[in-house]
Amino acid sequence: MKNFKHILIILTLILATLTFSGCGNGETSYSLDDLQMIIDRNSTQEDLSTAFKIDSDLVTNPNVFVDLNKSVTQIQVKNSSNDPLVYRLSGADKAYFRIDSNGSLYFVKLPYYSPAEDANGDNVYDVTVTVQDGFEIISVDLNIEIVENAQRVRPGIVTKRVSVYENNTSAIQIQASSGTGADINYYLEPGFDESLFTLDETTGKLSFVSTPDFEAPQDGDGDNIYHINVQVVDQTSYANMTTQEVVVEILNIKAPTNLVYGAHISGTIEDINPTIIKVKDGGYISSTTYQIHLNADEVTGYTPLTYYKISGDSDFTISFDGILTIKIKSKTSTTYPIDVKVCAEYDSCNTMQLSVEIYD
Repeated sequence: MKNFKHILIILTLILATLTFSGCGNGETSYSLDDLQMIIDRNSTQEDLSTAFKIDSDLVTNPNVFVDLNKSVTQIQVKNSSNDPLVYRLSGADKAYFRIDSNGSLYFVKLPYYSPAEDANGDNVYDVTVTVQDGFEIISVDLNIEIVENAQRVRPGIVTKRVSVYENNTSAIQIQASSGTGADINYYLEPGFDESLFTLDETTGKLSFVSTPDFEAPQDGDGDNIYHINVQVVDQTSYANMTTQEVVVEILNIKAPTNLVYGAHISGTIEDINPTIIKVKDGGYISSTTYQIHLNADEVTGYTPLTYYKISGDSDFTISFDGILTIKIKSKTSTTYPIDVKVCAEYDSCNTMQLSVEIYD
């Protein structure tokens, strides 16, 4: 017990000497408690800067990361003090990463080789990892390079430009192919006129939100040419995707013109002019009928045309495909006017007049 007291007294004197040495020459003065903390710290802490086990330059392939739960790397640090470690990220591309409490580094968005998305567009993501315990802060700069996989085939978008007639509510099929044979999904990317469309994610069917009208264009520059960006994603990896502009042009449907008589089908037509035919009553046989084709010019080439009788004798009928049926019902020579409405697809119509002359 006496020897222990002697040792404690000697240690106390040594510390006291350290405490008061140098007080007159401007050096820092330490109390006994301060020195005890320094002794405790130096006896337990290991230099963190020698404990990193990571290369500063990493090369990886985007196809490696088939999901966001696969880490790029793990920062390994030895810490003898057992203080909790705090990890922080900084650098030009820090927004593309996260790091967990174990030092595992992850992408928050799967990387894509082209177009490059890192800050300076060189496919090298620059991020700094800082580690801090209770006493010291150290950091390491990581340069994570994304390289192209020569064997990867991106999905392809076949549809680049389509033309559809106004008033059309039918869906437009976006044609695309998978680079890997896996299923693909379709998305509209921000760009130009995408708000005017909907795109089915699984089928690729593109539809207008409201029916397009050539006379009232809704596209950004009012020229009836709509620009959208379509993204196709291979479901094997969000890194395997293609984005392409698709142009949709709206065509004007012009009303049919020049309604004329065409070839007759049955009965003897005495005379055929473009807009009038002459039919002899044949001695007034009430069951006698005549049939003749009607023809109109479809200006846009968008067929078929549909025919309607708007006015005229009730015994004259017109089928939708333009066959006029005439039934003789009077001995009196007379001329019957017939108003015919002819429509192209989607209600682009024109009403024109023909005549039938009955004579003895």
